[in-house]
Amino acid sequence: MKIAIFGSWRRTYNQIGDRFLDNKGSQEDFIQVAQQITSEVVSYGHQFIVASDSDSTVDYHVVTHTIKQFANQTFDSAPLVVVRHKAPRSSRTPSVDCSLIFEEEYSKYPNMIQFDHFESEFEQNMNSSDQWTVVHDYIIDIADAIIVLGGSSSSHRSANQAIAKGKYVLLIGVFGGAGQELLETLNGISDKPLVPQLSYRHTLAENDWKKKHLDIVMYSLGIKDDPKRRHKIFISYRRSDSAMATGRIYDWLTNEFGSENVFYDVETIGKGRAFDEEIEAILKVSAVLLAIIGDKWETVTDDDENIRLHDAKDYVRQEVATALSSDILVIPVLIDHRKVPSVDNLPDDLKTLHKRNAHYMKSDTFRADIISLVQQISDELQSRLPLTPRSVQ
Repeated sequence: MKIAIFGSWRRTYNQIGDRFLDNKGSQEDFIQVAQQITSEVVSYGHQFIVASDSDSTVDYHVVTHTIKQFANQTFDSAPLVVVRHKAPRSSRTPSVDCSLIFEEEYSKYPNMIQFDHFESEFEQNMNSSDQWTVVHDYIIDIADAIIVLGGSSSSHRSANQAIAKGKYVLLIGVFGGAGQELLETLNGISDKPLVPQLSYRHTLAENDWKKKHLDIVMYSLGIKDDPKRRHKIFISYRRSDSAMATGRIYDWLTNEFGSENVFYDVETIGKGRAFDEEIEAILKVSAVLLAIIGDKWETVTDDDENIRLHDAKDYVRQEVATALSSDILVIPVLIDHRKVPSVDNLPDDLKTLHKRNAHYMKSDTFRADIISLVQQISDELQSRLPLTPRSVQ
């Protein structure tokens, strides 16, 4: 996929015509975000189309970061498509055009750059802004998708033109400019086929850039799964009740589904991380919760001899209750000869656990039991796929 990226970061705007919101954030943050997007897109084998080597544009930072990070890698196609043309490099140097941009980079790393020579002649007396409009229209024609990051009136006009031509446009408003202005224009408009869905547009308009924004960018471009899709497996257990059996189950599941897709508190929560916040975040993207139940699951007590399960702050209770009230498949996993907990022993928010079809896990038949459990989980995860993003492919 060829992705054109329009945008820039400037301290001030002196635009004629449409008003633009002032740039937000620092130039360092702008560069960092451009680099993060570049790393993700290029690592998945896609191409960027760029047409400027001015360091105020996102183009420049896409090129320099791609070369820095990927110069020693081999690609089927060069990750950078550089459009050379005769529009001026910048307003500060109107007599110097872009017919030889990134020549030095190409001489050192020819495997990274593919030149596209735009030979169209500009009309006589055409000003620099109109010349760039012609160049941008050409880029839109050869691109599969458009990203707008910050930017001024030129980026604003290009995004509108791209939508008019039926191209997918991804707007990022964290740095103000054209990206934010266009997102505000679309605010409240229901889902449209050529821009991200409404809930994601709201997120992309936020002030602070976080990992979730990068995930949305990658999903919207059709490169990664929907970050809101439930796809993880959550293991809920009591260490004093079933730690050894749970460890065996975890090892098997990670071999089948990958450690990144299985939540097990001992292995998953890093030191210094907020336990409750981490659990809440993982449950939001979990498709399956395994409630590992041993002999003492509902009778374990705290230091004051109070039954933990009847404490509203008990983590196991919170985990299972949240899953039962959510779009999560809850599977009670009964260890050895354990039976389903009596409904009379369960607090109100866990009583429906009694109705869930349980899976028995016995020591002498562990292999057969875990294979059967893996199949149940696989079937559930498969039923939630495929999810088609709102993007070009």
